[in-house]
Amino acid sequence: MILHPNGRRLLIHSKDNTIRMLDLRMMSITQRYVGALNFRELVHSDISPCATFVFSGSEDGCAYVWNTDTGDQVRIYMYV
Repeated sequence: MILHPNGRRLLIHSKDNTIRMLDLRMMSITQRYVGALNFRELVHSDISPCATFVFSGSEDGCAYVWNTDTGDQVRIYMYV
């Protein structure tokens, strides 16, 4: 779990292939980030210092980037 820079949201990475943003004031999920695979390995995710992007590794060997607010996938970096 990673605390958002504004201190009001929490990024949760679980082993069901979904990364979630939890609003700590309302205790509700505000955004889902899908695409990264995570079944068995310890995979990490993080929020950029400017809070614009969510980054995550994946068991498929790629790194994924999403827009923090919209959940839109911005980029996939593939290991070649």
